[in-house]
Amino acid sequence: MAKTTGPLLSQSASGAIAGPLTFSTWKGRPYVNARGERKASNTPAQTATRAMLAFLASQWKLLTPTAQATWPPATDTNPRAPYNHFIAENLRRWRDFKAPSQAYPATEQLSSQVYSISLSSNKCRTIRLILNAWQPTNVWAFLVLRYSATGQTRDWQHLVRLLPANPLAATKWWNRNLTPGIYWYYVQLLSTSGGIAWDQPNRAGRAL
Repeated sequence: MAKTTGPLLSQSASGAIAGPLTFSTWKGRPYVNARGERKASNTPAQTATRAMLAFLASQWKLLTPTAQATWPPATDTNPRAPYNHFIAENLRRWRDFKAPSQAYPATEQLSSQVYSISLSSNKCRTIRLILNAWQPTNVWAFLVLRYSATGQTRDWQHLVRLLPANPLAATKWWNRNLTPGIYWYYVQLLSTSGGIAWDQPNRAGRAL
């Protein structure tokens, strides 16, 4: 920060000049500040973390009181509230490539799951996914991993979406704003106790 006297050959100045320079006053003193440009950061790891965080934040209020009560309460030695514990623990599990759990600790139980996946290409750089869960026991959400090439190893950084599963109706999602080309999707079903079914092969879809 540089303080100025008569900036720009005048007695005062305010606002941005040519983008990176911002003039203003503080306690009656004029100053000029260099303003850096913000760059959107959208690495695969950040996209995956945001997808998981958005899902967990929306699901906490939908948990049963019994499930919420399993998360440790805040104490003098551990000030983390149950909600924050739920978020942090499940983000940690996902970075270890384990499914999130509604209750603590995760038991990772997974009953026999029956579900179907279909993809269709739409115009405007969009691929539509239609997901059906036929086994209602212990079902929580569909996990969607996306790849730009086939044969890649499944990992947590390719998560693009978590979709709450509804055994009574199809779950639909439009993956929009894609660069035209072919994409491969792994769609797996998560259980409420942190189990994950890796029994479905990848499916290909084309964005036009």
